[in-house]
Amino acid sequence: ALGSVSAGVVRAAHCSVLVVKNDQTPPRVLVAVDDSEHAIAAARQLARLEAKGQLLAIVRVIEPPSIKSLPLLPSSASTLLRSEIEAATRELERSAKTQVAELAGEFKRAGWKVQTSVVAGVPMRGIKAMIAKTPATLVSLGARGATGLERLLLGSVSEALLGTPGISLFIGR
Repeated sequence: ALGSVSAGVVRAAHCSVLVVKNDQTPPRVLVAVDDSEHAIAAARQLARLEAKGQLLAIVRVIEPPSIKSLPLLPSSASTLLRSEIEAATRELERSAKTQVAELAGEFKRAGWKVQTSVVAGVPMRGIKAMIAKTPATLVSLGARGATGLERLLLGSVSEALLGTPGISLFIGR
C-alpha cells in the first residue's frame, strides 16, 4: 500500500530525482516531454550534460481533442466541431514539433545525437512504445503531467514507469 522507497522519495522530493535501476553505461536515453514545466526542466537539466555523440531520442505524445458524443449531434454541428477539432489538432502538432525541435537544438549543442518524434495518443502508451522502439534504459520526464481526478484515477506516467523493470528514470521538477 505504501509503495517502494524510490516511489516515496519521488513523491516527497522538491527537486529532480534520478532513480537508477541498473548500470547501463552508456545509457540509451529517451526524453519524454509535454507542456509541463517539470518535463521541460528535466530535459534542460539533462541537456546540460556533455555527451560526445551519445544517442538520445525526444518524444512528445499529444492527445488530440475528441468529443465522444459527436455522432449524436446534428450533422451541421458535428461538421463544425470536426473542423474545429482538426484545426486544434494541427495546432497541437505544430506546437509540439516546435518544442521538440528547440529541445533537440539544446541537446545537439551539448554533443548529443538526437532523434525526435511527435506522436498522437495516450501519453503512457506512447512513451512505453518509444521505450521499446529505442530501446531506452533511461527515461527523462516531468514529475507532474496528469492533474486532479485524472491523476487519482490513472496515476502519473512517472509513477507508472517506476514499476517498469530495467528502466531508470530522471524525474524533473
